[in-house]
Amino acid sequence: MIRITFLLSVLIIALSRIAFAQPGYGGPAISGVPAASAGAKAGHTEGIQYFVGASASYDNGQIPVSVDSSGNLIHGSGLFGESVTWGAYGTHRARRFVVGLNYLGSYRNYNSNTYYSGVDSVLALDVSTQLSRRLQWLAVTQAGTVSSTFGGLNASAGFLPGAVTPGVPVNDIYDNRNYFLAHTQSLTYQLSPRISFTMGGTGMAVRRQSKALAGVDGYGAQGSISYRLSARSSVSLMYGWNHYDYPRQFGEADMHDLMAGYTRQLSRRWTVELGAGAFRAETQGLSQVAADPAVAALFGTPVITERFYRERYYPSISARVSGRYHRYNTDFAYSKRPSPGNGVYLASSAQSAVASVSYTAIRKWNFGANVTYSQLSSVAQKIGNYSTVSEGAGATYRMYRSLSAIFRADTRRSQIDQSTGLIRDSYRVSIGIALSPTDLPLSLW
Repeated sequence: MIRITFLLSVLIIALSRIAFAQPGYGGPAISGVPAASAGAKAGHTEGIQYFVGASASYDNGQIPVSVDSSGNLIHGSGLFGESVTWGAYGTHRARRFVVGLNYLGSYRNYNSNTYYSGVDSVLALDVSTQLSRRLQWLAVTQAGTVSSTFGGLNASAGFLPGAVTPGVPVNDIYDNRNYFLAHTQSLTYQLSPRISFTMGGTGMAVRRQSKALAGVDGYGAQGSISYRLSARSSVSLMYGWNHYDYPRQFGEADMHDLMAGYTRQLSRRWTVELGAGAFRAETQGLSQVAADPAVAALFGTPVITERFYRERYYPSISARVSGRYHRYNTDFAYSKRPSPGNGVYLASSAQSAVASVSYTAIRKWNFGANVTYSQLSSVAQKIGNYSTVSEGAGATYRMYRSLSAIFRADTRRSQIDQSTGLIRDSYRVSIGIALSPTDLPLSLW
Protein backbone atom coordinates (compact mmCIF):
# COMPACT_ATOMS: atom_id res chain seq x y z
CA MET A 1 0.00 0.00 0.00
CA ILE A 2 2.83 2.38 0.91
CA ARG A 3 4.55 1.70 -2.42
CA ILE A 4 1.34 2.32 -4.38
CA THR A 5 0.66 5.61 -2.55
CA PHE A 6 4.21 6.80 -3.10
CA LEU A 7 4.02 5.98 -6.83
CA LEU A 8 0.73 7.89 -7.04
CA SER A 9 2.42 10.85 -5.36
CA VAL A 10 5.20 10.85 -7.95
CA LEU A 11 2.66 10.49 -10.76
CA ILE A 12 0.63 13.49 -9.51
CA ILE A 13 3.71 15.72 -9.56
CA ALA A 14 4.70 14.43 -12.99
CA LEU A 15 1.25 15.05 -14.44
CA SER A 16 1.18 18.53 -12.95
CA ARG A 17 4.46 19.34 -14.71
CA ILE A 18 2.95 18.18 -18.00
CA ALA A 19 -0.05 20.45 -17.37
CA PHE A 20 2.24 23.42 -16.72
CA ALA A 21 3.54 23.15 -20.28
CA GLN A 22 0.10 24.06 -21.58
CA PRO A 23 -1.07 27.63 -22.24
CA GLY A 24 -3.28 29.51 -19.42
CA TYR A 25 -5.91 32.06 -18.38
CA GLY A 26 -6.81 33.52 -14.96
CA GLY A 27 -10.54 33.94 -15.35
CA PRO A 28 -12.80 36.89 -14.53
CA ALA A 29 -12.13 38.83 -11.34
CA ILE A 30 -15.79 39.47 -10.46
CA SER A 31 -18.49 37.24 -11.91
CA GLY A 32 -19.90 35.14 -9.08
CA VAL A 33 -17.88 32.24 -10.51
CA PRO A 34 -15.11 30.60 -8.45
CA ALA A 35 -11.60 31.10 -9.84
CA ALA A 36 -8.57 28.84 -9.52
CA SER A 37 -7.10 29.34 -6.03
CA ALA A 38 -5.05 26.26 -5.08
CA GLY A 39 -1.36 27.06 -4.82
CA ALA A 40 -1.85 30.80 -4.23
CA LYS A 41 0.64 31.57 -1.45
CA ALA A 42 1.45 34.90 0.17
CA GLY A 43 4.71 36.35 -1.13
CA HIS A 44 5.12 33.55 -3.68
CA THR A 45 5.46 34.58 -7.30
CA GLU A 46 4.21 32.38 -10.11
CA GLY A 47 5.92 29.06 -10.54
CA ILE A 48 5.98 25.66 -8.87
CA GLN A 49 8.09 25.12 -5.77
CA TYR A 50 9.15 21.62 -4.68
CA PHE A 51 10.44 20.48 -1.30
CA VAL A 52 11.41 17.41 0.74
CA GLY A 53 11.98 17.26 4.48
CA ALA A 54 11.98 15.34 7.76
CA SER A 55 10.36 16.13 11.10
CA ALA A 56 9.65 14.87 14.61
CA SER A 57 6.21 15.20 16.21
CA TYR A 58 4.23 14.68 19.41
CA ASP A 59 0.51 13.83 19.35
CA ASN A 60 -1.90 13.62 22.28
CA GLY A 61 -5.66 13.10 22.60
CA GLN A 62 -6.37 10.91 19.58
CA ILE A 63 -9.88 9.43 19.32
CA PRO A 64 -9.63 5.86 17.97
CA VAL A 65 -12.70 3.87 16.88
CA SER A 66 -12.67 1.64 19.95
CA VAL A 67 -13.81 1.42 23.58
CA ASP A 68 -12.34 -0.02 26.77
CA SER A 69 -13.70 -2.94 28.81
CA SER A 70 -16.22 -0.59 30.47
CA GLY A 71 -17.59 0.63 27.15
CA ASN A 72 -15.98 4.06 27.35
CA LEU A 73 -14.10 5.75 24.53
CA ILE A 74 -10.36 5.21 24.74
CA HIS A 75 -8.26 8.28 25.50
CA GLY A 76 -5.31 8.36 23.14
CA SER A 77 -2.00 8.59 25.00
CA GLY A 78 0.91 10.76 23.90
CA LEU A 79 2.72 9.53 20.78
CA PHE A 80 6.19 10.48 19.63
CA GLY A 81 6.85 9.99 15.95
CA GLU A 82 9.01 10.92 13.00
CA SER A 83 8.10 11.54 9.39
CA VAL A 84 9.50 12.18 5.94
CA THR A 85 7.60 14.76 3.87
CA TRP A 86 7.58 15.85 0.25
CA GLY A 87 5.40 18.15 -1.79
CA ALA A 88 4.88 20.92 -4.32
CA TYR A 89 2.80 24.10 -4.51
CA GLY A 90 2.33 27.20 -6.64
CA THR A 91 0.61 28.50 -9.75
CA HIS A 92 1.54 28.49 -13.39
CA ARG A 93 0.07 30.77 -16.04
CA ALA A 94 0.47 30.27 -19.74
CA ARG A 95 -1.29 31.81 -22.70
CA ARG A 96 -4.62 30.03 -22.18
CA PHE A 97 -4.29 27.91 -18.99
CA VAL A 98 -3.88 28.60 -15.27
CA VAL A 99 -2.90 25.73 -12.95
CA GLY A 100 -2.91 25.94 -9.15
CA LEU A 101 -1.34 23.17 -7.09
CA ASN A 102 -1.10 22.28 -3.40
CA TYR A 103 0.32 18.81 -2.79
CA LEU A 104 1.82 17.35 0.39
CA GLY A 105 2.83 13.77 1.12
CA SER A 106 4.20 12.33 4.35
CA TYR A 107 5.30 8.98 5.73
CA ARG A 108 4.75 8.89 9.49
CA ASN A 109 6.09 6.34 11.96
CA TYR A 110 4.97 6.04 15.58
CA ASN A 111 7.04 3.55 17.56
CA SER A 112 4.49 2.99 20.36
CA ASN A 113 1.36 2.72 18.18
CA THR A 114 1.76 1.67 14.55
CA TYR A 115 -1.99 2.06 13.89
CA TYR A 116 -1.38 5.70 12.95
CA SER A 117 1.78 4.97 10.96
CA GLY A 118 1.71 5.05 7.18
CA VAL A 119 1.55 7.38 4.20
CA ASP A 120 -0.64 10.47 4.26
CA SER A 121 -1.18 12.42 1.05
CA VAL A 122 -3.36 15.45 0.21
CA LEU A 123 -3.87 17.17 -3.14
CA ALA A 124 -5.66 20.37 -4.21
CA LEU A 125 -5.47 20.99 -7.96
CA ASP A 126 -7.28 23.71 -9.96
CA VAL A 127 -7.12 24.02 -13.74
CA SER A 128 -8.88 26.79 -15.68
CA THR A 129 -8.76 27.66 -19.35
CA GLN A 130 -10.40 30.08 -21.76
CA LEU A 131 -11.90 27.81 -24.40
CA SER A 132 -13.05 30.74 -26.50
CA ARG A 133 -13.62 34.46 -26.17
CA ARG A 134 -16.87 33.82 -24.26
CA LEU A 135 -16.42 30.34 -22.76
CA GLN A 136 -14.33 29.44 -19.70
CA TRP A 137 -13.75 25.98 -18.16
CA LEU A 138 -12.71 25.27 -14.56
CA ALA A 139 -11.85 21.93 -12.92
CA VAL A 140 -11.25 21.60 -9.17
CA THR A 141 -9.89 18.38 -7.61
CA GLN A 142 -9.42 17.71 -3.90
CA ALA A 143 -8.21 14.25 -2.92
CA GLY A 144 -6.07 12.33 -0.49
CA THR A 145 -5.70 9.78 2.28
CA VAL A 146 -5.01 10.73 5.91
CA SER A 147 -4.99 8.86 9.21
CA SER A 148 -6.45 11.93 10.95
CA THR A 149 -8.23 15.01 9.62
CA PHE A 150 -6.63 17.08 12.39
CA GLY A 151 -3.34 18.99 12.03
CA GLY A 152 -1.07 20.84 9.67
CA LEU A 153 -1.31 18.39 6.77
CA ASN A 154 -4.84 19.52 5.89
CA ALA A 155 -4.06 23.16 6.70
CA SER A 156 -1.17 23.17 4.22
CA ALA A 157 -3.52 22.06 1.43
CA GLY A 158 -6.18 24.60 2.46
CA PHE A 159 -8.59 21.90 3.70
CA LEU A 160 -10.43 23.88 6.37
CA PRO A 161 -14.16 23.75 7.28
CA GLY A 162 -16.21 25.88 4.90
CA ALA A 163 -13.33 26.15 2.42
CA VAL A 164 -13.54 22.73 0.73
CA THR A 165 -15.87 20.83 -1.56
CA PRO A 166 -18.58 18.94 0.40
CA GLY A 167 -17.29 15.44 1.06
CA VAL A 168 -13.70 16.32 1.88
CA PRO A 169 -13.37 15.09 5.49
CA VAL A 170 -12.39 18.05 7.68
CA ASN A 171 -14.63 17.52 10.73
CA ASP A 172 -14.48 13.76 11.42
CA ILE A 173 -15.00 12.63 15.01
CA TYR A 174 -12.59 9.71 15.00
CA ASP A 175 -8.91 9.65 14.08
CA ASN A 176 -9.34 6.92 11.51
CA ARG A 177 -7.74 6.55 8.08
CA ASN A 178 -9.93 7.66 5.22
CA TYR A 179 -9.62 7.94 1.45
CA PHE A 180 -11.43 10.73 -0.36
CA LEU A 181 -11.89 12.27 -3.80
CA ALA A 182 -14.01 15.28 -4.76
CA HIS A 183 -14.04 16.66 -8.29
CA THR A 184 -16.00 19.56 -9.78
CA GLN A 185 -16.11 20.88 -13.34
CA SER A 186 -17.91 23.98 -14.57
CA LEU A 187 -18.40 25.98 -17.75
CA THR A 188 -19.04 29.74 -17.74
CA TYR A 189 -20.50 31.45 -20.77
CA GLN A 190 -20.16 35.24 -21.03
CA LEU A 191 -23.40 36.24 -22.77
CA SER A 192 -22.57 39.96 -22.63
CA PRO A 193 -20.16 42.23 -20.76
CA ARG A 194 -22.61 42.14 -17.81
CA ILE A 195 -24.33 38.74 -17.93
CA SER A 196 -22.75 35.29 -17.55
CA PHE A 197 -24.13 31.77 -17.05
CA THR A 198 -22.39 28.91 -15.24
CA MET A 199 -23.27 25.23 -15.17
CA GLY A 200 -21.35 22.37 -13.69
CA GLY A 201 -21.32 18.97 -12.07
CA THR A 202 -19.58 17.33 -9.13
CA GLY A 203 -18.75 13.84 -7.94
CA MET A 204 -17.22 12.65 -4.69
CA ALA A 205 -16.46 9.52 -2.68
CA VAL A 206 -15.18 8.86 0.84
CA ARG A 207 -14.11 5.52 2.29
CA ARG A 208 -13.17 5.04 5.94
CA GLN A 209 -10.97 2.24 7.23
CA SER A 210 -13.21 1.30 10.16
CA LYS A 211 -16.31 -0.69 9.22
CA ALA A 212 -18.16 1.06 12.03
CA LEU A 213 -18.06 4.34 10.05
CA ALA A 214 -20.14 5.11 6.97
CA GLY A 215 -18.59 5.97 3.64
CA VAL A 216 -20.39 8.15 1.13
CA ASP A 217 -20.81 8.40 -2.64
CA GLY A 218 -22.20 11.62 -4.07
CA TYR A 219 -22.92 13.45 -7.29
CA GLY A 220 -24.71 16.60 -8.23
CA ALA A 221 -25.21 19.56 -10.55
CA GLN A 222 -25.07 23.33 -10.14
CA GLY A 223 -26.11 26.34 -12.16
CA SER A 224 -26.00 30.10 -11.73
CA ILE A 225 -26.59 33.38 -13.50
CA SER A 226 -24.47 36.43 -12.68
CA TYR A 227 -25.08 40.07 -13.48
CA ARG A 228 -22.28 42.62 -13.23
CA LEU A 229 -23.62 45.81 -11.64
CA SER A 230 -20.39 47.71 -12.13
CA ALA A 231 -16.68 47.16 -12.60
CA ARG A 232 -16.45 46.32 -8.89
CA SER A 233 -19.65 44.46 -8.01
CA SER A 234 -21.98 41.74 -9.24
CA VAL A 235 -25.07 39.81 -8.11
CA SER A 236 -25.91 36.18 -8.81
CA LEU A 237 -28.58 33.53 -8.35
CA MET A 238 -27.35 29.98 -7.79
CA TYR A 239 -29.05 26.57 -7.54
CA GLY A 240 -27.38 23.31 -6.59
CA TRP A 241 -28.55 19.71 -6.20
CA ASN A 242 -26.56 16.90 -4.61
CA HIS A 243 -27.41 13.24 -4.03
CA TYR A 244 -25.62 11.16 -1.36
CA ASP A 245 -25.57 7.37 -0.86
CA TYR A 246 -24.07 5.67 2.21
CA PRO A 247 -22.56 2.28 1.28
CA ARG A 248 -22.36 0.99 4.89
CA GLN A 249 -25.78 2.28 5.89
CA PHE A 250 -29.26 1.90 4.43
CA GLY A 251 -29.98 5.47 3.49
CA GLU A 252 -29.70 8.25 0.96
CA ALA A 253 -30.21 12.00 0.83
CA ASP A 254 -31.01 14.69 -1.70
CA MET A 255 -30.04 18.31 -1.03
CA HIS A 256 -31.57 21.20 -3.01
CA ASP A 257 -29.82 24.54 -2.38
CA LEU A 258 -31.01 27.94 -3.68
CA MET A 259 -28.98 31.06 -2.91
CA ALA A 260 -28.70 34.68 -4.01
CA GLY A 261 -25.22 36.19 -3.92
CA TYR A 262 -23.47 39.54 -3.96
CA THR A 263 -19.77 40.16 -4.67
CA ARG A 264 -17.99 43.46 -4.16
CA GLN A 265 -14.38 44.41 -4.86
CA LEU A 266 -13.84 46.86 -2.00
CA SER A 267 -10.39 47.83 -3.27
CA ARG A 268 -7.61 46.40 -5.36
CA ARG A 269 -6.79 44.03 -2.49
CA TRP A 270 -10.03 43.41 -0.57
CA THR A 271 -13.12 41.46 -1.67
CA VAL A 272 -16.39 40.69 0.09
CA GLU A 273 -18.77 37.87 -0.94
CA LEU A 274 -22.26 37.42 0.56
CA GLY A 275 -24.93 34.81 -0.03
CA ALA A 276 -28.31 33.92 1.49
CA GLY A 277 -31.04 31.43 0.69
CA ALA A 278 -32.37 28.07 1.85
CA PHE A 279 -31.89 24.36 1.20
CA ARG A 280 -34.27 21.43 1.35
CA ALA A 281 -33.02 18.10 2.72
CA GLU A 282 -34.82 14.90 1.73
CA THR A 283 -33.58 11.80 3.59
CA GLN A 284 -34.48 8.11 3.59
CA GLY A 285 -33.21 5.44 5.96
CA LEU A 286 -33.99 2.96 8.71
CA SER A 287 -34.84 3.74 12.34
CA GLN A 288 -35.80 1.76 15.43
CA VAL A 289 -39.08 2.63 17.18
CA ALA A 290 -40.92 1.21 20.18
CA ALA A 291 -43.20 -1.63 19.16
CA ASP A 292 -46.88 -1.72 19.96
CA PRO A 293 -47.45 -3.93 23.05
CA ALA A 294 -49.41 -6.44 20.98
CA VAL A 295 -46.60 -6.65 18.41
CA ALA A 296 -43.96 -6.87 21.16
CA ALA A 297 -45.85 -9.76 22.79
CA LEU A 298 -46.15 -11.53 19.45
CA PHE A 299 -42.47 -11.32 18.47
CA GLY A 300 -40.82 -10.92 21.85
CA THR A 301 -38.99 -7.69 21.00
CA PRO A 302 -39.65 -4.18 22.39
CA VAL A 303 -38.46 -2.37 19.26
CA ILE A 304 -38.97 -2.74 15.51
CA THR A 305 -37.06 -1.36 12.52
CA GLU A 306 -38.95 0.69 9.99
CA ARG A 307 -38.16 2.77 6.94
CA PHE A 308 -38.54 6.55 7.15
CA TYR A 309 -38.66 9.55 4.81
CA ARG A 310 -38.09 13.07 6.10
CA GLU A 311 -38.15 16.46 4.41
CA ARG A 312 -36.78 19.53 6.16
CA TYR A 313 -35.82 23.10 5.29
CA TYR A 314 -32.79 25.00 6.58
CA PRO A 315 -31.31 28.47 5.97
CA SER A 316 -28.34 28.64 3.62
CA ILE A 317 -25.80 31.40 4.36
CA SER A 318 -22.29 32.28 3.22
CA ALA A 319 -20.08 35.29 3.87
CA ARG A 320 -16.41 35.89 3.14
CA VAL A 321 -14.01 38.81 3.38
CA SER A 322 -10.55 38.29 1.89
CA GLY A 323 -7.47 40.45 1.53
CA ARG A 324 -4.61 39.77 -0.90
CA TYR A 325 -1.32 41.60 -0.46
CA HIS A 326 2.08 40.84 -1.93
CA ARG A 327 3.43 39.55 1.39
CA TYR A 328 0.32 38.33 3.21
CA ASN A 329 -3.16 36.92 2.67
CA THR A 330 -6.06 36.96 5.10
CA ASP A 331 -9.54 35.39 5.03
CA PHE A 332 -12.62 35.54 7.25
CA ALA A 333 -15.53 33.30 6.31
CA TYR A 334 -18.81 31.95 7.68
CA SER A 335 -21.20 29.45 6.10
CA LYS A 336 -24.26 27.35 6.84
CA ARG A 337 -24.71 24.80 4.06
CA PRO A 338 -25.74 21.16 3.47
CA SER A 339 -23.17 18.44 4.21
CA PRO A 340 -22.96 14.66 3.54
CA GLY A 341 -21.75 14.12 7.15
CA ASN A 342 -18.62 12.65 8.71
CA GLY A 343 -19.09 8.88 8.96
CA VAL A 344 -21.13 9.00 12.19
CA TYR A 345 -23.41 11.89 11.25
CA LEU A 346 -25.00 11.30 7.85
CA ALA A 347 -26.84 14.04 5.90
CA SER A 348 -26.45 17.20 7.97
CA SER A 349 -26.65 20.96 8.11
CA ALA A 350 -23.06 22.20 8.51
CA GLN A 351 -22.13 25.50 10.14
CA SER A 352 -18.55 26.77 9.99
CA ALA A 353 -16.48 29.86 10.67
CA VAL A 354 -12.85 30.34 9.63
CA ALA A 355 -10.23 33.03 10.18
CA SER A 356 -6.80 32.57 8.61
CA VAL A 357 -3.72 34.64 7.83
CA SER A 358 -0.48 33.89 5.98
CA TYR A 359 2.60 36.10 5.81
CA THR A 360 5.85 35.59 3.89
CA ALA A 361 8.83 37.87 4.49
CA ILE A 362 11.18 38.88 1.70
CA ARG A 363 14.01 36.51 2.52
CA LYS A 364 13.60 34.35 5.63
CA TRP A 365 10.20 33.80 7.25
CA ASN A 366 6.77 32.39 6.46
CA PHE A 367 4.03 32.49 9.13
CA GLY A 368 0.52 31.11 9.05
CA ALA A 369 -2.31 30.78 11.57
CA ASN A 370 -5.95 29.70 11.47
CA VAL A 371 -8.90 29.41 13.86
CA THR A 372 -11.91 27.33 12.81
CA TYR A 373 -15.29 26.45 14.24
CA SER A 374 -17.44 23.68 12.79
CA GLN A 375 -20.82 22.23 13.78
CA LEU A 376 -22.90 19.39 12.31
CA SER A 377 -26.63 19.01 12.95
CA SER A 378 -28.05 15.75 11.63
CA VAL A 379 -31.08 16.03 9.35
CA ALA A 380 -32.62 12.66 10.28
CA GLN A 381 -30.64 11.10 13.15
CA LYS A 382 -31.80 11.86 16.70
CA ILE A 383 -28.37 12.71 18.08
CA GLY A 384 -26.90 15.88 19.52
CA ASN A 385 -24.93 18.43 17.54
CA TYR A 386 -21.24 17.76 16.97
CA SER A 387 -18.88 20.73 17.11
CA THR A 388 -15.14 21.32 16.95
CA VAL A 389 -12.95 24.33 17.65
CA SER A 390 -9.44 24.19 16.21
CA GLU A 391 -6.45 26.51 16.33
CA GLY A 392 -3.23 26.08 14.39
CA ALA A 393 -0.07 28.05 13.70
CA GLY A 394 3.08 27.29 11.74
CA ALA A 395 6.28 28.91 10.57
CA THR A 396 9.19 28.21 8.27
CA TYR A 397 12.60 29.87 8.55
CA ARG A 398 15.13 29.83 5.72
CA MET A 399 18.39 29.04 7.50
CA TYR A 400 20.81 28.63 4.62
CA ARG A 401 20.21 28.71 0.86
CA SER A 402 17.80 25.82 0.23
CA LEU A 403 17.59 24.63 3.85
CA SER A 404 14.60 25.69 6.01
CA ALA A 405 13.39 24.94 9.52
CA ILE A 406 9.69 24.07 9.97
CA PHE A 407 7.49 24.51 13.08
CA ARG A 408 3.80 23.66 13.54
CA ALA A 409 1.38 23.42 16.51
CA ASP A 410 -2.36 22.55 16.45
CA THR A 411 -5.12 22.11 19.04
CA ARG A 412 -8.65 20.74 18.72
CA ARG A 413 -11.65 20.49 21.06
CA SER A 414 -14.40 18.06 20.01
CA GLN A 415 -17.82 18.00 21.65
CA ILE A 416 -21.18 16.28 21.20
CA ASP A 417 -24.05 18.13 22.89
CA GLN A 418 -25.39 15.29 25.02
CA SER A 419 -24.99 14.48 28.71
CA THR A 420 -23.07 11.31 27.86
CA GLY A 421 -21.48 12.74 24.73
CA LEU A 422 -17.88 13.38 23.77
CA ILE A 423 -15.66 16.17 25.05
CA ARG A 424 -12.04 15.72 24.01
CA ASP A 425 -8.99 17.96 23.62
CA SER A 426 -6.23 17.02 21.17
CA TYR A 427 -2.80 18.49 20.52
CA ARG A 428 -0.09 18.10 17.91
CA VAL A 429 3.36 19.70 17.71
CA SER A 430 6.04 19.11 15.07
CA ILE A 431 9.49 20.46 14.23
CA GLY A 432 11.69 19.62 11.26
CA ILE A 433 13.79 20.72 8.31
CA ALA A 434 13.18 20.86 4.56
CA LEU A 435 15.16 21.29 1.36
CA SER A 436 13.75 23.38 -1.49
CA PRO A 437 15.68 24.56 -4.59
CA THR A 438 14.59 28.20 -4.44
CA ASP A 439 15.71 31.57 -3.14
CA LEU A 440 12.24 32.27 -1.68
CA PRO A 441 11.09 31.28 1.84
CA LEU A 442 9.21 27.98 1.98
CA SER A 443 5.51 28.97 2.10
CA LEU A 444 3.70 26.04 3.65
CA TRP A 445 1.09 27.88 5.75
